[in-house]
Amino acid sequence: MISKKLLWLIALSVAALLALAWWGSRYPARVTIINASGVALRDVEIRSGGQRASTGPIPNGGSRSVTLAPAETVTIHFGRTTWRSPDELTPARAMVLYIGPEGEVTTR
Repeated sequence: MISKKLLWLIALSVAALLALAWWGSRYPARVTIINASGVALRDVEIRSGGQRASTGPIPNGGSRSVTLAPAETVTIHFGRTTWRSPDELTPARAMVLYIGPEGEVTTR
């Protein structure tokens, strides 16, 4: 037979696991942009779901990071280029994007 102490321990463990799962699903993600285009980038905007973040100017060889809540795909807009990620932004994800010559965006 299971004792009351053991039942309380099991109940508290299940409650703790549920709390961790809820907290983990809301943990922010980070998007980092590395400029390897050969020119400075102006007005870089990152969008995901209803969120918008501006990185400001990024010099050639420089990088900027923003923290966003998990949401849909990531869209980056700079100059005349708009790029959309193939994957969703998941909790605790680190997305690194390289902007190459002529606005080519690659991920690694």
